[in-house]
Amino acid sequence: MTPAEAYEHLLVPALFQPWAEAVLPLVAPAPGGTVLDIACGTGCLTRLMADRVAPTGQVHGLDCSGDKLAVARRLAPECEWHLGIAETLPFPDASFDRVTCQFGLMFFEDPERALREMRRVCRGSITLTCWNRLEYSGAFADLDRVYLRHLGPDLEDMLRAPYRFGDPDALLAVMDRAGLPGAILRTLALPARYPSVTALLDADRLGWMAACGLQVPDPDSLQREAETLLVPYLRPEGLVFPTSAHVVGWRQP
Repeated sequence: MTPAEAYEHLLVPALFQPWAEAVLPLVAPAPGGTVLDIACGTGCLTRLMADRVAPTGQVHGLDCSGDKLAVARRLAPECEWHLGIAETLPFPDASFDRVTCQFGLMFFEDPERALREMRRVCRGSITLTCWNRLEYSGAFADLDRVYLRHLGPDLEDMLRAPYRFGDPDALLAVMDRAGLPGAILRTLALPARYPSVTALLDADRLGWMAACGLQVPDPDSLQREAETLLVPYLRPEGLVFPTSAHVVGWRQP
């Protein structure tokens, strides 16, 4: 299984699909509309929006990973998929009714420039989703300490990158600096659901860690630590724990 396939089969059902379904009503894509999903990954949110704008609308997904886009194309050939970066969008001004970016902004090299590009290509509304602070992320916060011990403190910035805009004031401030004032921020909570502790570790190890070229030096030791640490989150149906994210909406004046 490639990292992109692991992302789709292990991470999407447990984590990203529920968030895409929660965010979709706030995006409110309409039949016949045009939508751009930035940092689309394997197209979880993109596919949901394609169903909403069908049959006459157009949905485009853009990502910097060709491997993830290959998976996306197999799953939804009816969408338009683009290899590129958010800081330089290959579209004319005011091309889209809706622009979305689910859990991507915190990874961009230049978030302000990416936001300015979103504003440029948008003629309607922008919806962004960013993780809340690490301490509101249940098992992920617990595993963060374990991963630091196993992978080394030099990787702290990489491990904490998903929570770069966990502070809502920092997120709104970067929106303001990029020329998107008056955004509305909502903080939502949803459970993540993995079949087991092993499933969560596999999703991380085979998904984002493999994509970053990381290997856990002692996976058996990591497994034992995680099995003990995550006992409070075990339920009859598997591993269940809270996650929290900020959803920010902005509309062209």
